[in-house]
Amino acid sequence: GSYFSYPFTSRIALGASLKAGLGHHPDLAITETSTLPQSNNPLASASLNVTVRCRKNLSFRTGAEYQQILHSAHLAKEISLLNIFAGAAFNF
Repeated sequence: GSYFSYPFTSRIALGASLKAGLGHHPDLAITETSTLPQSNNPLASASLNVTVRCRKNLSFRTGAEYQQILHSAHLAKEISLLNIFAGAAFNF
């Protein structure tokens, strides 16, 4: 996939990514009576994030990623996921 980062200031940057590929998942229990068998399914995702550099060697990132797991032989319909994330990075 591709990743883009645009620095608004020397401390704040906005990032975005677009990805496509195959996603692997193990057997998943959806409900007590329904399971999704292990398989590799095509997927597409897009994300937006903001990175704030607090110090020379410390930054924080937060954002959201939307994933669409596409229909395949093992998957009767598409699955949509929204992931919210946050993290810290220490640079040496």
